[in-house]
Amino acid sequence: MVSMLLFCMLISMVSADTWDNYSVDGMDVISITGGDKGAAYDKVVIMLHGGGGSSQDWAYLYKDGHIKDLKGKKYVFPNAPFEVSSAKGKGYLWYYDYKRPDCGLDDDCAYNLTSIHYSGSKLASLIEHERGLVGGNGKKVYLAGFSQGGQTTAYMQIAKLDFALGGVIIFDGYPLPPLPDMKGAQPAAAKKNATYYGDDMRWMLYWGGLDPIFPSNFSLNGYHEIFHALEVDDVIKIEHVNPSMGHSLDFYEFELMRTFIDGKDYEDSISKKKNEIY
Repeated sequence: MVSMLLFCMLISMVSADTWDNYSVDGMDVISITGGDKGAAYDKVVIMLHGGGGSSQDWAYLYKDGHIKDLKGKKYVFPNAPFEVSSAKGKGYLWYYDYKRPDCGLDDDCAYNLTSIHYSGSKLASLIEHERGLVGGNGKKVYLAGFSQGGQTTAYMQIAKLDFALGGVIIFDGYPLPPLPDMKGAQPAAAKKNATYYGDDMRWMLYWGGLDPIFPSNFSLNGYHEIFHALEVDDVIKIEHVNPSMGHSLDFYEFELMRTFIDGKDYEDSISKKKNEIY
């Protein structure tokens, strides 16, 4: 917690925006709001880091200029509930998985379902907290995530929440159970597994064409099958594959996310800096 405070203080010295840190339902959160302390905002963007990462992953990208134009917006970066240690240091997971040769991405046996549900409950509390700060309007709250965070983002909108967010942004994150069970299912069966499937949802999907963890064609086709089963084929507003990128992030997806949050459901004339891969 001390290092997080020092990090936020360091960035605030070179930023016109305002950092804060707090806890919601036991999850540590850092946030940044456009403008000086107390500046008004009417959109909240909650971003979920990848497995083994932390909230500071997004803070570093902000520092490098990839998350920008914050006027009227608040960005929220929570740490996932499950702490792990590795050679790289301390990190956090949104769920535990099982490395079994007979269990693939679509199989429940590949995942610790209890951990998925636990993180979902924590995030539901965070979303409710942030929604309350923008007048209780769920359409003013956006949820984005990379890798494990992207998987969890998809799970939240379809299998945890009972209302549509302002937008759902997936960076290389294959859907978690029960979403894969909806692939090829009859609408009635698929909807039984969903908590929300309204056609007012807005989704943005961004993938690396060389992603070795969640292959792009398999993953994107999976989302299309899920939405078809839920009878909401048109909720994918932006879908983009960077053919030269692996399981990573690039500059263009942050630019595209920014325009998506601003209400554009298409790719416009943003300059694509394809070589800026992280």
